[in-house]
Amino acid sequence: MLVWVFLLIGSIQAQNMEIENDFFNEPSFEQPAETDTEFSDSLFEDLDQENEVLNSDLNTSNNFSTQKTRSNTNREAIVEELKIKNRRKSKKIPHPHAKKGLQRITSDNVYVYDVKESKQESAIAVQFGGYDPINLSGEVANFADLYDSGVMAQIDYEWNWITGWAGSLDYKLGSGLFFSEGKAVFTEGTNAGSPAKESLFFFLFPNQTGLNYKMKLWDDQLFVPYAEGGAGYYVFIEKRDDDLDPAVGRWAASPIAYWAGGLAINLNAFSRKVSRTLDREYGINKIYLNLEFRSVIGLQDKFDLSSDYANFGFLVEY
Repeated sequence: MLVWVFLLIGSIQAQNMEIENDFFNEPSFEQPAETDTEFSDSLFEDLDQENEVLNSDLNTSNNFSTQKTRSNTNREAIVEELKIKNRRKSKKIPHPHAKKGLQRITSDNVYVYDVKESKQESAIAVQFGGYDPINLSGEVANFADLYDSGVMAQIDYEWNWITGWAGSLDYKLGSGLFFSEGKAVFTEGTNAGSPAKESLFFFLFPNQTGLNYKMKLWDDQLFVPYAEGGAGYYVFIEKRDDDLDPAVGRWAASPIAYWAGGLAINLNAFSRKVSRTLDREYGINKIYLNLEFRSVIGLQDKFDLSSDYANFGFLVEY
């Protein structure tokens, strides 16, 4: 009985050992490694997938940019259309300073006003010319033998008389000064007519009055032709440097007539800003440069003060 028990136990242990051997001796299954070619193909497949993703993102970005550009274009078109509609609906109203003469506002926010020119009623002219009364003569010698030609300085005041579409006619009154220096001559004896050592001084005051016509057809006219004529009474005096002549000198006078013609150049036309400033600060309307020819006609044979000469000067209207 015990023998059978030991035999049964031994049989069971033998079976268990076989099972253990079978378990430990079970063959291992190894997964075959990928070859280089297979690995390379797999790598490029991954790269292709990444490129497809990048291309998809780029296309999406381009589409977004295109949509954004189209959106901006549409927005600009809408804004422009709204501007046009508002412009049609808008109503222009005068600026509050328009009544004060506001004309425009510059980009620098400077207000430009149109200042009305003050009324012109009178004028003053200052002129200079080379007067030379060559026909004036005395008992022994004439003016040309004793004196050099000199400069005539004259100041005339003008008052506006008539103004119309054809121009203006002004009344004028003026005087001035002419001066010349010369050498004396002997009047008697064997040396009569010969030069002396004394010097002579000739002063003349050209008192005259007349009418002046200006062909001023519009306000900002650059060139204004003019003509004038009148009469005068020239007074002159001759003195010696040794003071041997009468205390008051040798005074004389002679009536004359005169005419003149010339061209007045409007200097205000070159700068409206300066023109406005002169009118606002000093009441000066216009400043002209006068270029003229003048002829003085002596009306007395004893003292013939005739002379033709050129004048230049300035005329200031106010």
